[in-house]
Amino acid sequence: MEGSPEVLAEKIAAETGGKMVILGKKLLYRIVLADGSTLDFSQAKNTIETDLRLRDYTVNALGWSPEEGIIDPTHGLGDLERKVVRMTSRDNLRSDPVRIIRAYRLAGELGFTIEPKTREALRELSSGVATTKSERITLEFFRILNLEEPSSILQMMIDDGVFNYIITCNNNMLGEQARVISTICEIFDVLPLKQKLRLSDIVSQNLRYSGLLRLQSLLWNSSGTLLRLSSRILDDRDHLLIGEKVKKEEEKKGKKVRDILFELLAALDGAAEDYFIIRGMPEFLPECERYRQIIKKGLLSTGEIMEYSGLDAGKELGSVIEMMRRAEFYRKISHKDGAVQFLLENLPRR
Repeated sequence: MEGSPEVLAEKIAAETGGKMVILGKKLLYRIVLADGSTLDFSQAKNTIETDLRLRDYTVNALGWSPEEGIIDPTHGLGDLERKVVRMTSRDNLRSDPVRIIRAYRLAGELGFTIEPKTREALRELSSGVATTKSERITLEFFRILNLEEPSSILQMMIDDGVFNYIITCNNNMLGEQARVISTICEIFDVLPLKQKLRLSDIVSQNLRYSGLLRLQSLLWNSSGTLLRLSSRILDDRDHLLIGEKVKKEEEKKGKKVRDILFELLAALDGAAEDYFIIRGMPEFLPECERYRQIIKKGLLSTGEIMEYSGLDAGKELGSVIEMMRRAEFYRKISHKDGAVQFLLENLPRR
C-alpha cells in the first residue's frame, strides 16, 4: 500500500484510543490497544507478495488489497482451516529468532498444532533465542504466560529445548517446571472469589496477575533469565525470596508456618498473596487481609500507645507498636481494654 505507515498508524490510534509506539528507528509503528493487543504498521519493502513471503508463519502471511482481495502466497488460508502453524521458511526463522517463541504463542492462543517440519526447525534453531533482544522475548513469553492454560505449550518449549534459553534451570529442575504451572492452575480453581477476580488484572508489562504468578513460579528454581523484568515484578520477587528465607530459618527451629505468620507476612509485604498461592498454601490467604487491617488500624492507635506508655517517637516506640500488632494478630488481645492492660504489663523496663 502506498503512503506513510506513520500517518496511517496515527489515524488508527486516534480512532481506537490506542497508544502508538515507534520501534526500530521508525521502521515499525505499533499501536497498543486497551486490551493489550497490538497492531503493527511498516512500509512495504518490495511487492506485497514478496514481503508476505518474508513473514514468519503462513497464517501470518496473508494480505489484502482492494484490487486483488486476499493475497495468500504461502497458502496460509489452508493452514488456517487445518489449524496448523507452519513456517514460511527456515531462513525466516533464522533471521529473527524471536519468531521461534512466537510459534508456541500462536499455537497456544489459537489452539493450533505446530506442523512437524516446523517444530523440527524450532528445535534445531532454538539456540538463536539467546541472541534476541530481551524486550522482544519478554513480550512473546508473557503472552504465553497469559494464556488460560499454558502448561502444554510450556511443556512443548521444554521438550524442544527452547524454554531453557529463556529461563535457565539445571537439568533436574527443568522437568519440574511445567508440572509447577499445572499445580498453580489447580490452585487457581480453589482460590477465594476475591483472588479469582484478580487473576485477569493487568499487573505490569501487560502481564496478567495469573501470568505473574506463573512467572514467579518458573523463576523460583531458576539460575537466570533473559527476560526484561519491570521494577514492580523484581520487587515482588525480592519479597518472595525474603519471605522464603524467613520461613526456612524458623522451620529450622521447629516452627510451623502458622506459628510465624506475623513475621512471614511482614517480610513478604505486598507479595504475601502471591507467596501463598505459588507455594501451594491458599489456606493462609485470609490472614493476609487480616494482617493488613491490623497494621493499618490496630486496637490501639499510635497516639494511644504513646499516651498509655509515655513513650516518644523513636525506635523503642516502634518496637512496642510491633509488639501490640503481633499480639493482636495472634489473638492474644481482642478488645481495647485488654489491649491497654497488655501494653502496660509488657512495657519495656527502663
